[in-house]
Amino acid sequence: MRYIGQGLSSLETFCSLMCLPNPVSQKAYDRINAKIADISEALANASMKKAAAEEKIIDGTVNSVVVSGDGTWKTRGHTSLIGVCALIGADCGKVLDMEVMSSYCKGCDSYKGPKIFFFRSEQKHGLKYQRYIGDGDSKTFSSIAEKKPYGDSVPIEKIECVGHVQKRMGSRLQKLKALWGEKKLSDGKTIGGKGRLTDAIISKLTTFYGNVIRANFHNVNEMRQAVWAVWAHTSSTDDEPKHWFCPKGKNSWCKYNVSVHNNTVNEFSHKNTLPKAVSEVIKPVFKDLSHLKLLRRCLGGKTQNANESLNSLISKYSPKLIGSGINVTKIAAFIAACEYNDGSRNRIDLMRALNLKINKTNVLNCVNIDKVRKSTTKRQVSKTSFEARKAKKLKILKQI
Repeated sequence: MRYIGQGLSSLETFCSLMCLPNPVSQKAYDRINAKIADISEALANASMKKAAAEEKIIDGTVNSVVVSGDGTWKTRGHTSLIGVCALIGADCGKVLDMEVMSSYCKGCDSYKGPKIFFFRSEQKHGLKYQRYIGDGDSKTFSSIAEKKPYGDSVPIEKIECVGHVQKRMGSRLQKLKALWGEKKLSDGKTIGGKGRLTDAIISKLTTFYGNVIRANFHNVNEMRQAVWAVWAHTSSTDDEPKHWFCPKGKNSWCKYNVSVHNNTVNEFSHKNTLPKAVSEVIKPVFKDLSHLKLLRRCLGGKTQNANESLNSLISKYSPKLIGSGINVTKIAAFIAACEYNDGSRNRIDLMRALNLKINKTNVLNCVNIDKVRKSTTKRQVSKTSFEARKAKKLKILKQI
């Protein structure tokens, strides 16, 4: 029942519908849950120890690695008292450390958030988490940096998650649109409306902004130029083309520069460009989000996608719509960490540790689950699948 994200109530319902005798009592159920929580935590610690050794080998440094951190609450909203924090190695992509904490428990107050991971990293794994991929929450990073877990000589460096930086463009443009409201721009029209700063245009600009950061993750100057290319390209007109920053040549994504290469500029016509008044209003947003200090933290194109995937897996074993105690959350978090690191075979390890009988069906089922997961992942990352998702998204945007 824990592996399908259900508890005693669902177990009782299942038994009654299947004409089976009553299941265990609440007291016995809680005792079994506590035992599963302890064993799953031990298995998760062993898995994370192997992942840390793997991260150290792949990274190639003596003992300093890059990690991404994030957390999730037991239930939706801001009323949950139980949360899970986890760190994932940037190179191996596996969980290195995890903690289930309660805001109600005073024993957890001394190490809120991921700070505990940094203070015990050397003792637990012989590693220093010197570079931290965060989501822009300055409080989390500031609290870690101020504590100086590795001393004054080893400062913690913040790396921005490209996905969260991308979202800033959308949120800033939406706030700007709301701020101007029905006010008139220099051309006597409002900022919104057909052919102006609509939600579809904001979505496109946000996507373009994220794409150019990822495409130029190796060079901050090229990244900055590409960001300004987005602004200039979308505000270009036939009378005033602004394609200075766009890539040149026949393979450029900029059709204007392609026409320049082919000597067909006279036949080219700009379409769906933003009016000059609108482009001037949104220019300060591009100026802020192309600052070198911000873009330097985007070098490498790192994201927290792995953390989001782990959080989704935890929610699978402990659904956010169902209330439960800390032991159930621990079980969900630790079996999710094992499965994320090693695949479904961790179920066999857990059954063996619980002295349960294991047969061929159990093993084949786990093998089949991993096989399907790998084939699905391979299909999703293929170029054909990517182009199909991209086309679908563009179709939706055109309908907005």
